[in-house]
Amino acid sequence: MRVGAPLAIALIGLSLAGCTDSTIAVALTPYTGINIDSQSLIAGFGCGTAPGEVFRYVARVDAAPEAGGTGAGLPAVGVFECYADGVFESLPASDAGSYDFVLTIYAWDKASLPPSLDCDGGPCAPPSPDTLGSLGPTARWKTMCTATQELGAVVYAACAPLHLQAAEIGTDASVSADAREDALE
Repeated sequence: MRVGAPLAIALIGLSLAGCTDSTIAVALTPYTGINIDSQSLIAGFGCGTAPGEVFRYVARVDAAPEAGGTGAGLPAVGVFECYADGVFESLPASDAGSYDFVLTIYAWDKASLPPSLDCDGGPCAPPSPDTLGSLGPTARWKTMCTATQELGAVVYAACAPLHLQAAEIGTDASVSADAREDALE
């Protein structure tokens, strides 16, 4: 008998014993919530610090008017960087039990950003709904979205494109006279 044969057999035995299925199944439960697709939101403007690029946006979530009442915990408000999807998790149902929501989004470029939303690179504390009421008119752009929250599913809000607010239309040299008239109609 050769000396190497027992060693080879022992190694094969160890090798076979070591070939077990060590796959660990991790169940990922999707959260119930509404997302805002940032890439779709900023399409046509870009994301950055240059004038005319979206820098930061604030989203306010309310129960849809036809949903019947506001529901506890609404409105919900969040502040997001231009490159980040807005995420609202486990929103409460309206007083009538509806999960239909309307979102109002206000966006600023770096130059028009209110000081209260300049968070020095850290996460911004969302403004209260009352404070947002005074910040909204300072936003360069605005849009509206709708979404229906579904249990155990991530739903993306359906948003209209960002549009210049009336105060910005007359001051933006890149907007044509026809576009100014259309925006004010």
